[in-house]
Amino acid sequence: MSRVIHKTQFIIKPDSVLIQTYPDLQQQSNAISRKYAAGQQVTEEELKDIGSYLWSVLNLQESFDLAYKNTGREILSIIIESDVPEIQVLPWETLYHPVHAFLGKNQAFTLSRCVRQIKKNSDTVCEGPLRVLLFTSLPDDVNPEKSRLNVEEEQVQVQEALVPWIAKGLVQLEIPDDGRFSTFQELVKSFQPHILYLSGHGKFNHQSHLDEPAYGEFFFESETGKSDGVGEDTIAKALIGSGVQVVVISTCESGKVASDELSNGLTRKISAQGIPHVIGMRESISDKAGIQFARTLCDEIAKQERIDVALQYARIAIQKPIDDNNVEKNELLGQWCLPMLISSNVETPIINWNFTPQPVDATIIYRKHIGNVSVPKRFIGRRSELRKYKSRLLKGELQKLLLIAPGGQGKS
Repeated sequence: MSRVIHKTQFIIKPDSVLIQTYPDLQQQSNAISRKYAAGQQVTEEELKDIGSYLWSVLNLQESFDLAYKNTGREILSIIIESDVPEIQVLPWETLYHPVHAFLGKNQAFTLSRCVRQIKKNSDTVCEGPLRVLLFTSLPDDVNPEKSRLNVEEEQVQVQEALVPWIAKGLVQLEIPDDGRFSTFQELVKSFQPHILYLSGHGKFNHQSHLDEPAYGEFFFESETGKSDGVGEDTIAKALIGSGVQVVVISTCESGKVASDELSNGLTRKISAQGIPHVIGMRESISDKAGIQFARTLCDEIAKQERIDVALQYARIAIQKPIDDNNVEKNELLGQWCLPMLISSNVETPIINWNFTPQPVDATIIYRKHIGNVSVPKRFIGRRSELRKYKSRLLKGELQKLLLIAPGGQGKS
């Protein structure tokens, strides 16, 4: 059963001249942003400093305490609402209350953002099962060895989180091993996902001195396996006419935006397209944090939690690694506040869960043998080879494929 959320939201509307009134607020925010960009650790104390400052300038203590008192044991939804670009870029996920501490990772609350300028899609909600497309890109020329392991580990964690729900017929999952943009377009059209999880490398391009518009891009795989940067406008257009309700962009700088424009950057451009819920990363998130975030978010959504509740618990989960033995003590510090949600209405359900699920034979999902061939629990690697030959085989361009390698190299 999903958690109970209070019917009344607590909407925070920062003053439009907030930055002009408190210019050092932006300076402090920029300083933290530079640390993330440089790959430096950001401490809880630093996040508390900026979060406390944000809370103090809002002057909402009395009204917030009354709203919290009225919720009883229910969850209070907190929404940051502003159409001012320079206010939206502030790290609102760090908002720090003197009693409840960080509101963005307290189980009693949810914290999301809303831009009223963004148009809404229709209120039509599709019937289940929930279709999830985890689309990962792994170009050969973008840090290939490190990224190969992390991208495929993310696939494993999401699959393991969703397997119980797949077996019950509540979820359908598609995880292609082909990261080309053409494949992305085809799957959005044919699979019609409700949740699109886009994971890989991205970049926010902003050179104000050249008087060129800022834009975000995602690096898909080219036909030869090299990086293929696709801009935010092209990606957003690929979602036109789709039934996508949630887009999660787990890539560096997906949530960044120029301070003079609300509609640029991957997250905001896709949100402006009319997608009800879009989650992006304000800064560069670490691989370990991104993997833990993906697993928990998918698991919470499959439990039929509302999108803002699922996000809140995914932020909390980032602080506790899946495997403590393979994570350095300080590797996850300062990462929990990076995922941000922009939603036209957090109450909009992802799907209509009132349907009759068709359970899937568990022996197919958990099978350990295909004929006489033993199937490992996890198989990581060989992605570039799969990309190279699989599409040709499926299209009939390649009739036979002979694999020659020593034992234990992954031929089976």
